[in-house]
Amino acid sequence: MPNSLLVRVTDERTVEAEATWGQRAIWSCIQFMGEHDPYFNAGRVLPVPQRCGLTDVADALGELLRRHETLRTVFEFADSTLRQTVQGSGELPVAVEPLSTAGHASADAAAWTRMYQLAGLVLPVHEWPVRIAVLTEADRPRFVAVVFSHLAVDHTGAELVMADLAELLAGRRPPLPERQPVDQAAYERSEAGHATSETALRHWARTLRNIPASIFDYRTHDTGSPRFRRTIMYSEAVTAAAAAAAVRLRVTSSAVLLAAQALVLGRYTGHDVVPVQLICANRDAERERLVATVAGDGIVRVDLAEDSFARIVRRTFLAGVGAYRFGYYDPEAAWRMRAAEHLARGAVLGIGVYFNDVRDGVTSAVPTDPADERTIRRLAAGTRIEPAGGWDLMDARVFLTVATAGAATRLSMLCDTAYVPTEDVVALLHGIERVVIAAATDDLTAELTSEAIGVPSVVRGPDWVRGPNGWVDLAGTRALWRDLLPDATVGGVFLAEDPAPTGSGLVGYLAGPPDGDLHDLHEAFVAALGERTDVRAPSRYVRCAHGPDDPDDRLAWEKCPVLAEGTGRRADGPTDRLSVDPAVRRAAWVAADDGR
Repeated sequence: MPNSLLVRVTDERTVEAEATWGQRAIWSCIQFMGEHDPYFNAGRVLPVPQRCGLTDVADALGELLRRHETLRTVFEFADSTLRQTVQGSGELPVAVEPLSTAGHASADAAAWTRMYQLAGLVLPVHEWPVRIAVLTEADRPRFVAVVFSHLAVDHTGAELVMADLAELLAGRRPPLPERQPVDQAAYERSEAGHATSETALRHWARTLRNIPASIFDYRTHDTGSPRFRRTIMYSEAVTAAAAAAAVRLRVTSSAVLLAAQALVLGRYTGHDVVPVQLICANRDAERERLVATVAGDGIVRVDLAEDSFARIVRRTFLAGVGAYRFGYYDPEAAWRMRAAEHLARGAVLGIGVYFNDVRDGVTSAVPTDPADERTIRRLAAGTRIEPAGGWDLMDARVFLTVATAGAATRLSMLCDTAYVPTEDVVALLHGIERVVIAAATDDLTAELTSEAIGVPSVVRGPDWVRGPNGWVDLAGTRALWRDLLPDATVGGVFLAEDPAPTGSGLVGYLAGPPDGDLHDLHEAFVAALGERTDVRAPSRYVRCAHGPDDPDDRLAWEKCPVLAEGTGRRADGPTDRLSVDPAVRRAAWVAADDGR
């Protein structure tokens, strides 16, 4: 049996187009991680029917590549634009190798291990975004392992490809795709596509104005390497309890888990409003069977208040329904909008919390016989938690992925240990489980909720103050302010006695030789924040004729003659000082980590 084969495609259309919103969004993530990091690769394994020989597999793979243009698409990034080219002819080398089952419980487990090895390879953007291996036993094909670049497919897209491959291997011809990624790109450039994006971004803008800039507004911890670590909980109790709570509260189990995550993080960070970015499938009727990457981020504002968990869940469910409707938009327009909000806030707009429910067909399922409390408590005794690797760089503070693992729910929590130390991650996961278990049979008042969570709260030092926009390290803010001021200029920063309901609530004073206007000072301050969440720019700036003897004396500053004052915010929004380029943001992360 050969150790490889070539799958050829000829005489299909060749077409070039601008990349889709989904491709551009995931490209920004790839740039952030670095193009040579395979983190975003995704893989699948498919058993080969007994009837199939190697020629049958090759024929099926050839037809698969013909029908799905995304598998023959290469990309080029030039002049700040990502473009895609569908190649109408070409060939894909496919490895043919014996399946090594040594050390594995089953042939299936061995096949998945080999797939994960393939997924660790870099898929260059100028090559077809797929790698395939045919795994054999006794000289016949037993499994096909497929690895995709996330530029080609998202979770649903990968499932659609594998479903088609299963049909082709079975000798059937599934329907041809009605839409390809280049067709989706054409829609996005149309008037209708523009309207879709604008509607989604209006929802984002409304939500951004009503959330804290970051819930991780506290001093960071020293980290080891890797800084970003993943911990996984396997819990049959969560499966049963989330389903029971969903039935009792008339919501989905996904909403129960989302609310529990937000509640636990809110108690941990000391916030009553927790913003969460949702990974949205974006699979409406027109995109339902589109083999491409169309998943995107939605945003939901979870209002915890002093309320029962039942009410929190219902609010979260309704807010989540809206958020999932508005997860598809032009990513560059979204970055510009976020940059404008970042500058207006004078704070790092670091939402940083993600929720991704990848379970198929269970998020709305209603069990016919929900488990009782005793059964759930018994199941909880079997919960296990284990570490699952780490990375040196990631664009998230807390990323929770919900999946199915047999009868258990798999809660995978990836955390930035600069903000959530590893020992606290375990407490957060147990807190989510406890809340969900309690919610299965009880309405959980605000008092009972705090008892049920049982997680520690972060401790802020005596120099921290709470403004309308969250917590601020006043000493750190003053130090940054004075570092920015020109020579022979003195300055002070204070929390206003009666701050406005939005913004940091801080007032920045300065006195010295004129060097730039207040707009320049504000933009310099925001640019200097980098990725810091412990400091905020003032909401108001006051330039005085001279400063007091003690620059930390607020009352003395108030007696100084005022030359100019204002917010420092320009009416025309952001300037090029504030970059939304993922490569620049990556550099800011690295610099912040090196300086810690």
